[in-house]
Amino acid sequence: EMHLLGQGMGRLIHNLIVTTCTTSSLTKYMHKKDDGTFNKDGYTFAVGKKDLTDVGKCIEMSRSKIPVSFQGSWDNLIAKTDGARAVDFLDFLLFVVPTLIVPLFRSAPVRRALLSLVKGCAIALQWELTDSNINEMEK
Repeated sequence: EMHLLGQGMGRLIHNLIVTTCTTSSLTKYMHKKDDGTFNKDGYTFAVGKKDLTDVGKCIEMSRSKIPVSFQGSWDNLIAKTDGARAVDFLDFLLFVVPTLIVPLFRSAPVRRALLSLVKGCAIALQWELTDSNINEMEK
């Protein structure tokens, strides 16, 4: 679960949202038009650089409030990902995305889809799954 959801899904969502600095790094995520150009204007996960900086500041400000039993390092993954572990990307996916990132999207379907993905990942990380948990994940 750590590698599939943390390094896999968590890092992918991080890259889709945070890697907005250079167009060349985003082209692998953008829709390519028939003429070979990329649809930069309609990028689904576009978040302004100032908004991302504010998210990073919120992460840093909340660090003193995180219990010591917390497994991750609670680093600002907006500023740097050097040395980030799977658990750090899981923390980003499970806690930062739904509370700080999702409200920044203008499109309601994007917000709903991302929240559903995060909820499904949270359910998948439980120690035991019931039939109702599995049904909820399939929605």
